[in-house]
Amino acid sequence: MEKEPKQGISGGTIIIIMIICIIVGMAPGYILGEKIINKKEATTEQKEQKKDNSKEEATPEEEQPKEEENNNQKQEETSKKSTSLDVSKDCFNSGKCEKEYELSNGEKTIKVRIMSNSSSIYIYLNDNDILQFNTSDPNMGNKSVNKIALLDTDHLVIETKSSARKERYYFDNNNSMINHIFEAPYDTNNTFANDITSKEEIHYYSALGCDSQGKYRSLYKYKFTIISSTKYSIEYIGEAKTVCAGQS
Repeated sequence: MEKEPKQGISGGTIIIIMIICIIVGMAPGYILGEKIINKKEATTEQKEQKKDNSKEEATPEEEQPKEEENNNQKQEETSKKSTSLDVSKDCFNSGKCEKEYELSNGEKTIKVRIMSNSSSIYIYLNDNDILQFNTSDPNMGNKSVNKIALLDTDHLVIETKSSARKERYYFDNNNSMINHIFEAPYDTNNTFANDITSKEEIHYYSALGCDSQGKYRSLYKYKFTIISSTKYSIEYIGEAKTVCAGQS
């Protein structure tokens, strides 16, 4: 009796099965690795995008304080304004009297006190004596206080008036007089062109426009300009002529 041959798995089949197992085993690892790589690339992309966005947003944030600072400065400049008072009819111009005034330019406030007796006027700035003069002047006639002003540059201006001319006295933050200017006497063409609050004015230097014999005397003409709270200029313009009494 013949034995039947045993049937089994051939060597080629085993090799094929092993290759399939290896492929099946590697597939999840490959897929997982690809997912990790894609995730890393996406994360890197997101980080770079966030950096770019942060750079774009940083510019307006940095510029914003500068814009706010400029706006605040403009607002401060517009809020500051020169102010003046006409005091020509007040009591100290006609006898013994004392009055106090408060002036503000929107940022700074000062107190001006004016006292008078039968012959003199005294002016105080924040209780500091800054100016005094005789009410009677043999050359200019009776002298009185006409106007006072506080400029937006913080300068105090006092304007006096006599029958011959107006005069202006300028004081800085230290209560010091920086200039004393006046109109040319006896000549209506050589009067102040601008209001007391103006920071520019033409003025003259000469004791009198005419001598004792009624003859012409030279007047030296200048332009006075206040540039800022600490700067001003005096520019020589030339010589001005005036008409004396009795001359034609």
